[in-house]
Amino acid sequence: MVTLDLIRYMQAKFVEWDISMVSLSKCVEAKVHRSSLSEELGQVAYVLSDKTGTLTQNQMVFRQMSISGVSYGKNERECEDAASKEVTNFNMVDSDLKKKIKNQSDDQYEQIQRFLYHLALCHTVLTCNNPKDEAIKPLLSSASPDELALLNAAKYYGIKFVERNDRNELVIENNHHQQSQLYKYELLNVIEFKSERKRMTVIVKEPNGQIKVLCKGADSVLVPLLSDTWQNQEVKEKTMEHLHQYAKDGLRTLLICERSIS
Repeated sequence: MVTLDLIRYMQAKFVEWDISMVSLSKCVEAKVHRSSLSEELGQVAYVLSDKTGTLTQNQMVFRQMSISGVSYGKNERECEDAASKEVTNFNMVDSDLKKKIKNQSDDQYEQIQRFLYHLALCHTVLTCNNPKDEAIKPLLSSASPDELALLNAAKYYGIKFVERNDRNELVIENNHHQQSQLYKYELLNVIEFKSERKRMTVIVKEPNGQIKVLCKGADSVLVPLLSDTWQNQEVKEKTMEHLHQYAKDGLRTLLICERSIS
């Protein structure tokens, strides 16, 4: 078993060392996140491409969201300040949401905060040094463009994922105060996305000691798992209306939910 793991590790290193795997346009080297990559590549039988012969670009852009039964995002407008905030995979505009984030007395303030923290915590993204210059801020590295879009949406609205440190803590920066504050969430467990489950789950311990289960995935799987309280029922109906409208507009949808446990 040790020999097999060593072979996998060395094969992954050969992929990273291969000069033909370097993106010349972005000056980015290949980065292997799983030692089983070589085995998965060996199973590839067909490569699909578009009519120009190039591989289709799998890039997700965050456009709209529904929080506690309220829809945000003007799908017809373009976000003009995303670049200045160093945000990618994001193109959403909503002045009402920006006002609510700054107003702690707003009825939706707490729900918006929970939503953004969920986006910043429920993922498998790692940080890595910039290959051009290690002095530059670390880059986000993810096998899924969906997670980059969700993380950048949270970052744009003031909740930034900083890193996953050596103590297995998720470090989150909150920029909603006059001075930014760092919060550390202990990562207790991660159940990665699988096609059978159609969802991924993380269990985190908040700075106040509260343990929460955060989950994201397909609405067809998560909706039957939701609590049937009357408060949930009203929000659920409005949220499903928004999801159906987003789908009609050609957007890919995702449902997030949470539960506190003891």
